[in-house]
Amino acid sequence: MLACSPAFRGQISSERLITYLRATSQDLPKALGLYEHNVHLSEALYGLLHSIEIATRNAMHYTLAANYGVPDWYDRAPLSPHWRGKVNEAKTASGVRATPGKVIAELTLGFWVDLVKHNNHRLLCGLGKN
Repeated sequence: MLACSPAFRGQISSERLITYLRATSQDLPKALGLYEHNVHLSEALYGLLHSIEIATRNAMHYTLAANYGVPDWYDRAPLSPHWRGKVNEAKTASGVRATPGKVIAELTLGFWVDLVKHNNHRLLCGLGKN
């Protein structure tokens, strides 16, 4: 078990470990075991979360493309300057002949999370059409 390995202990910063120490009444072996358990839980959920992110991103893309009537809706949507810059970065990373699907795949989860915030409801409801 990694939690018992001194080499493993040296790889975790005290700032990171403090939450686990508090949860185990400062018991280092138990804290390391809890940390390791968290790693395994994260590994188990990663594939599911990845799939949910992709499905959500694609559903939002297809809906916005239909709403704006074009597959590159992000060029017409009233995005904030920050997210407009991120779209431009995604377009550059996707290459000159990139499809909208490739551009969408380059955008981070943060982009999609921001789109569903309250201040973007006009965009999502189609009220932001040009």
